[in-house]
Amino acid sequence: MRRLSVILMLTALLACNGQKERDEAGEQALRYYQALIEERYDDFVKGMDTGKSIDDEYRIELEANARLFVERQQAEHGGIRSVRLVSSKCDSLSSQSFLVLCFGDSTNEQVVVPMVKRGTRWLMK
Repeated sequence: MRRLSVILMLTALLACNGQKERDEAGEQALRYYQALIEERYDDFVKGMDTGKSIDDEYRIELEANARLFVERQQAEHGGIRSVRLVSSKCDSLSSQSFLVLCFGDSTNEQVVVPMVKRGTRWLMK
C-alpha cells in the first residue's frame, strides 16, 4: 500500500511539472506573437531557435520576412488585432503551443507553434 502511495505522489509531481512546462512554453509563444503584431520584429526573431548566433544579414532578412507577413495580414484581413493562447502540449524537450490569431475582418486562425527548450528559454522552432 505504501508503495502505491509513493507511486501516486511521484505521478502527481511529474504531472504538475509537465503542466508548468506547458504553461511556460505556451506563454512564451504568446509573447513572441504579441511582439510580432506590435511590430517588434527584432523581439520576434530573437524568439526563433536559429542556433547559437546568426549574422546580421540573415537576422535582417528574418525581420523583413516577419514585417512582410504582418503587412500581408493587414492587406488581406485588416491586420492581426490580437492573439491568444488556447493550449499547449509538452514533453521534457519540446512543446506545441496552439494560438489563435484574431483578425480585423472578424476571422480567426489557429496556428501551431512548435517550441524547443534551450537552457532555461523556450524558443520557436
